[in-house]
Amino acid sequence: MEEKKDGKTKRTKRALQSDVLGRKGGMGESAADSRSARSVSISSHERCSTCEDWVKQFIADGNPSFAKVLERLLDIEREHLEYVEAHQGRLKARLQESIESKNRFLEKTSALVADIQNLIKEQES
Repeated sequence: MEEKKDGKTKRTKRALQSDVLGRKGGMGESAADSRSARSVSISSHERCSTCEDWVKQFIADGNPSFAKVLERLLDIEREHLEYVEAHQGRLKARLQESIESKNRFLEKTSALVADIQNLIKEQES
């Protein structure tokens, strides 16, 4: 998948395309292989820097259309991840508010239960 030219390692187009798609084997892979490839997780930073290297390689290889499509995909991914991460932050904040509200509720109801039990004991004596 890699060729040696002038002492430098140059990735072939097929190897780069396979890497961009996040899988090896191409069109002949089974649905199970495809699902397992999607479940592999790499950090956004790691993926971003790798994809930026691919963009540079595509341009260097004279394939600017691949680079443009990949840049658009990376922009879409970046925008979506920013939204999802912000939304997760809001969800975490709401969860914390909910936990605190539940604890306040339980404290107040426990105090009322204790008051009612005390009143019942006073009535019985």
